[in-house]
Amino acid sequence: MKKYLLTRRLLLIVFLALMLAPSAACARAYADDRMNVFFPFNPPDKKINLVLDGMSMAPPASLVINQAGRTIIDAGEVAGLLDLQLEWADNEQLQLSRGQVCLSFRSGQDSYLQGEKIISLDTVPFKTSQAFFIPLRVVAEEFGCTIDYDPDSQTVFLSAGITSLTSFLQDAGPWGPILPDSDLSALLSGHTLAGGYFTRLNNSPPNRNNNIILACAQINGTIIRSGDIFSFNQVVGPRSREKGYLPASIFVGQKVVPGIGGGICQVSSTIYNGALITGLKIIERHPHTLAVNYVIPGYDASVHWGAADFRFQNNRDKDLQILSSVNGSYVVVLLVEVH
Repeated sequence: MKKYLLTRRLLLIVFLALMLAPSAACARAYADDRMNVFFPFNPPDKKINLVLDGMSMAPPASLVINQAGRTIIDAGEVAGLLDLQLEWADNEQLQLSRGQVCLSFRSGQDSYLQGEKIISLDTVPFKTSQAFFIPLRVVAEEFGCTIDYDPDSQTVFLSAGITSLTSFLQDAGPWGPILPDSDLSALLSGHTLAGGYFTRLNNSPPNRNNNIILACAQINGTIIRSGDIFSFNQVVGPRSREKGYLPASIFVGQKVVPGIGGGICQVSSTIYNGALITGLKIIERHPHTLAVNYVIPGYDASVHWGAADFRFQNNRDKDLQILSSVNGSYVVVLLVEVH
């Protein structure tokens, strides 16, 4: 009797296994199919090059080619490249805007909003723990830019067409203020300029450029309410390879050594000078241990995760927004009023 019951139990287990196997296979196939649709495929050793407005740039870490051969990029990084304002509607939806153009993308949705108009997408946006990927061509062309891709050299050619900044910086020096009554202020459509600053990338190597572009992208669009305090470290967060930061030169005491995220102090220093021009209250600022060549001596702001932060308070009556980007060979920070 025991042998009979054992045999029946064994047969039941085999039957259930056979019944469940197709379901498991389907689940695996579905998961694999979803992965093929969403996951970028270009391997790490295949570098995607970027030429922005005729100048070779260190490409953002998120600039990749997906399975369908489409160029996709993190929304924060393309906002930094094209001088766009980024705002989150919720955890799964964001908006990119400049002037009168406003686009809205939702993760997993095969369409986007251009104002109130619904437009279909052949490349579905998706969100990971580190980035929100959107199709580069769609964003570029919606904001009046031109984009081309050369598969032989794996190079993306992007003409940003940001004539206001380009013309303003055409004959600029190594650094300088951007005043509310400057020529640039009149060219900024939809923004009231409170102040700003620019610094030049002086023969900056690719890894350093990458880090600067990434930091600018993370800061771009940040709103500081009246009375609130901006913290560089809080906004940018830890500088890690997982976030796309690369090794570049940093100062440790009186030595120059490689470190992940090297170069982003040029961003914090540019913001520091922009805050001074705007008359904002500096809460925390640390000088470098060695001289830097991208700002006036004594006007630098060193940052280091977990140790040195750069912070300022918006002591104005109106809320402010930071617009930070790399335009050609310049780091540009604008502080504009939020209406």
